[in-house]
Amino acid sequence: MAEIKTLHLVPREGMQVSEKPSVVRVRFGDGYEQRRPTGLNPQLKTFQAVFRVTDESTRRWLDEFLSWHGGYRAFLWRPPKHNRTVR
Repeated sequence: MAEIKTLHLVPREGMQVSEKPSVVRVRFGDGYEQRRPTGLNPQLKTFQAVFRVTDESTRRWLDEFLSWHGGYRAFLWRPPKHNRTVR
């Protein structure tokens, strides 16, 4: 198993967080429907974070870090005003 990388930059305060449940819905012909959560973590969170980057090398590093993860690989990071990293 690959090691989970850590993003060591802390986003600015005021980060926006939204939550949306991920469910599968099956409709039956008689008007009934069945709903169930998808996967192990059906409560999807989306974070809109802003980072203050003061130099070009840090900007390139952040761009490469996020590109490598491709929107689907997990990484550790620390939200503003938190004293521990989260996944």
